[in-house]
Amino acid sequence: MTLCFEKLSLRHVPLALLARAFSWRVAAFDQDFTLRTRRTVAWLELNGIVSRLLTFPFGTSHSDAIDWADQIIGRHDIHRAIRSSVTLYRSGDILLVFKRCLAERLSRSLEVVDYFQRKTDRHLDGTIWLVAPRLSADLSLLRRHGWSGKALPDDVHIVWSSGFGALLSRAFANGLFLTSAILKIGSQIFRRANVNPLVVNTAVAISSPFQLKFQGPRRFDFLTDGSKKDRDDFSFLIELPLGSQVKTRLFDSDRKIVDITGPLQLGFFFKSNVAGPWVRQLARTVLPLFFFGWRHFFIAEGVRTTVGGYVFWNSVLSHVRFDHYVCTNKEHRMQIAGSVLMRAVGIKTTAFSQFIGGPYQLTSPYDRRNAYWSFLSFDVYALNNAAMVECFRMHRQSVGQYAVIGNIFSDLICQARNGLQKASSPQVISIFDTTFVDAPAVVSTFDDCIAFLIDMIKLANSRPDVKFVFKPSKKDSYFTDPHTAWSSAERGQKIVDLRRRFAALQNVHVLDDAADPVSVIADSNLTITHCFSSPTADALAAGVSAIWYEATGKLRDFPFAHLKGAVVHGYDELVARLGHLLGGRGLAWESHEFGRMIDPYRDGNSLERLRSLLKRVSK
Repeated sequence: MTLCFEKLSLRHVPLALLARAFSWRVAAFDQDFTLRTRRTVAWLELNGIVSRLLTFPFGTSHSDAIDWADQIIGRHDIHRAIRSSVTLYRSGDILLVFKRCLAERLSRSLEVVDYFQRKTDRHLDGTIWLVAPRLSADLSLLRRHGWSGKALPDDVHIVWSSGFGALLSRAFANGLFLTSAILKIGSQIFRRANVNPLVVNTAVAISSPFQLKFQGPRRFDFLTDGSKKDRDDFSFLIELPLGSQVKTRLFDSDRKIVDITGPLQLGFFFKSNVAGPWVRQLARTVLPLFFFGWRHFFIAEGVRTTVGGYVFWNSVLSHVRFDHYVCTNKEHRMQIAGSVLMRAVGIKTTAFSQFIGGPYQLTSPYDRRNAYWSFLSFDVYALNNAAMVECFRMHRQSVGQYAVIGNIFSDLICQARNGLQKASSPQVISIFDTTFVDAPAVVSTFDDCIAFLIDMIKLANSRPDVKFVFKPSKKDSYFTDPHTAWSSAERGQKIVDLRRRFAALQNVHVLDDAADPVSVIADSNLTITHCFSSPTADALAAGVSAIWYEATGKLRDFPFAHLKGAVVHGYDELVARLGHLLGGRGLAWESHEFGRMIDPYRDGNSLERLRSLLKRVSK
């Protein structure tokens, strides 16, 4: 017997312990990869009481979720909560938020169904009793709308469907957001201080710690060309909480920095603000948003996002005004709400990608679509290549223009190489790994990382005449800290030990994970990256010899592996090709598919194309 939870929470702990006392297996899905970071329940998994189950976008789970979300919300667009949201935002595009929220929810449930259909996990023998109120509600919703997909296997039984507990949970969440909205309205009505908003031309979002990771050519302000006009025209919006040292470093730069994290804090609601028409509009429309029957539960998350997005972005626009909003790799649902609101008030929105990410680089058993990229809304979306555009068009996005600009960091690599005095000897091979995941079904596992490091150590030992520079993607703690999402006591420590062995070699230099990749690639004769991280694509687009490497040979059917010369499978093939690779021969840019899959230009001007695009949009 197995007791399984769709998501483990503190209220499930007594039941899990009781099941273990009766010698049942106990397992829990960790679809948001937070089980180990929630210390209230992490101890159950760390002590072997609960087994952690992982799902991924396999089969058609995400494609089905996107299509059904579009269809279901389309059928219910006359619901008063949705109509109120349209009135609130003055745009029918706000339906994209409801569709995205439902797509994310359905994709998680359909991943669970797909997981049980495959059922290869050793923890799930025998009859399975599944505590899954969300899954039960989602399958019921799909069936009401005509879904006839795969059902759960006969030995999987849902023992707690949506009912009183789910109703209380939804009522609490709705009440919390309703209270927050009322607080905001009240604070605006009764505290009418006059604030002169800061006016800027183009606002660039700093929304991820990754944007602040590097200090070299890829510093957070790489979008600007350094001219006085750019310094005057571009401002940077801090959208995430930062430590005092990081803030000091940002504000000490010669850039305009605007901290907009205030609206994320409740105290901000009672500080000086501008009470404007949007407050009265919110007051008129907020109450209908929170009243809907149990059969329309799927609207709740969209309601919370639209109200939260409306309050946040109007608060921001009360303090800083801009004509053009620019962001990178910001695909979450709150950004969709923000984009719709900005478009309604005449603000242009542009997004660009720093990576080669997207389902187009994957193959079976992965889905060709992913809910994470669904229903996005931008005026302009700047992407690396035609394959990315083709992929994103399949995700029912509302984008005015897709612009193919190439790999933007190739421009910085070319500039850095032009400023180098390149020595003839020794030759330099730069090594990049990727974000490895301790799950057997994914592209880059911990076992792949171990095999990769073993082969790189062998290669460095065999070529003492070559200098190797290793730039890791993650710190050692990523692999060993028990409260990080992918740590492993055994495999994680083995990876750390191999890294130390690699660093101890005389011809190897290991950098910090925050080292700027641009400088590393620029100083290299050959770049080797584990499949399928972006540095190899950036290097190739800049004319630097580069390959993806995988030690096991399991990725031969992936799209990038079909690019002649792009992927090397196994150590023997690497050794056989090394001389040609160092000489710039037999590389992916010789493939006729290189332009469609990686970069159609390969001229080192991609960043300049992006800068020109942003200026055109800003006019």
